[in-house]
Amino acid sequence: TLNNTSSFAESPPTGEASTLGAKGEGSSTGVSEAPPVGVMYHSWGHGHCPFVLPTPAVPPPEEYAPVEKFVAGFVESLFAPPGLASAAQQRSQGMRAIGGVLRTREDPAMLFKVLLALRTAGHGSVLRLLASDSRKADSLLQLIFVVDPFVPPDTLVQTIAKEIEDENKTGSTSPLRSRNKSPPPTQLAANILIDPERLRKDPRLQPFFSFQIADAHLHLLVALASANSIHVTHAVSAIWKMATKGLADCPTERITRVHAALYTLVRICPKVKSEIFPAMASNFPFKLLPSNIHLWYFHQCLAVVKYVPQLQKDVLELFIDRCL
Repeated sequence: TLNNTSSFAESPPTGEASTLGAKGEGSSTGVSEAPPVGVMYHSWGHGHCPFVLPTPAVPPPEEYAPVEKFVAGFVESLFAPPGLASAAQQRSQGMRAIGGVLRTREDPAMLFKVLLALRTAGHGSVLRLLASDSRKADSLLQLIFVVDPFVPPDTLVQTIAKEIEDENKTGSTSPLRSRNKSPPPTQLAANILIDPERLRKDPRLQPFFSFQIADAHLHLLVALASANSIHVTHAVSAIWKMATKGLADCPTERITRVHAALYTLVRICPKVKSEIFPAMASNFPFKLLPSNIHLWYFHQCLAVVKYVPQLQKDVLELFIDRCL
């Protein structure tokens, strides 16, 4: 039975070398190393999950209040009666500004504030509007559901890497690699070798590597799904892909947050249990992919079974069917 599923996870999958900002924070980059998967799952029992979704810290009022006000004005303009010139102008400006932040993710600090404001602005009135009629906010909701809150965009990483390379050429201190020879450097798409730890310490990337953006985004997805069950399918699909898509391993902080978000949804929204398995089946790795990808996917499915034991039979049948 799956009471002993920790035996599936005694040997963690080993991911191939990944590029920071492109494929995730694989252990081979030295950015972060996943613990033995058996350690993560061994203590789980049916109906028990140790995960609590961390609450993101609210920025100082002088920084956050203007963002909340702008986000509230934009969302309210989406639901304004047609024909209002002022609402149309605000809608256009807001979509250009907020849509750009969500789409490019090149301003991590602002991305964090926008994701947070979409849940808290107007003392929750913005969230209620978004949940009330998805047709009027369809473009915005689509952008919210496809945000990758864990991995910084390639363009931003390469820009910072190029700046560090330029510092090295001009003779600045602490050029491309830290004095500590570990971890090994990461090869970026722009053919720049750089110590991943140097990138982690860059203040522009801190909202990603401190998981501020992830916490704000996951709380927003959970809030949308709990406010209106019409968003459950998209929320579950988005969260599930964060645990499995393009990864063979990932830091404990990431996978813990993903399962905490799913577990929270399971507790507050009964419909979630019927949506998790379709997400598992539709995102199952192609059979010709490396075995470590499949093994990692099995781990995540079995992890879900630990706190949604009703899925045990379906998950085992899925494994058998896809392995034949």
